[in-house]
Amino acid sequence: DGSMSRRSAIDSVAPRSNRAAKAILQHLNDQSCVLGSIALAIEEVARLLRTLICLEVGNGRGEAL
Repeated sequence: DGSMSRRSAIDSVAPRSNRAAKAILQHLNDQSCVLGSIALAIEEVARLLRTLICLEVGNGRGEAL
C-alpha cells in the first residue's frame, strides 16, 4: 500500500538529512567558537580603552572606570 512506499522514501531520505543536520550543527558550533573568541577580543579591547581613558582623564593610576 501507499504507507509502505512513503515509509521507504522517508527511510532513504533520513540518513542524508541526518548527515546534513550534523554538518549544520558542527558549522554552528564552529561559528560559536569564533564568535566567542571575537567577544573575548572585544572585551579585552574595551578594557584597554577604559584604561587609556582613565590615563587620559588624568587620574594617573589607570584604574578601570
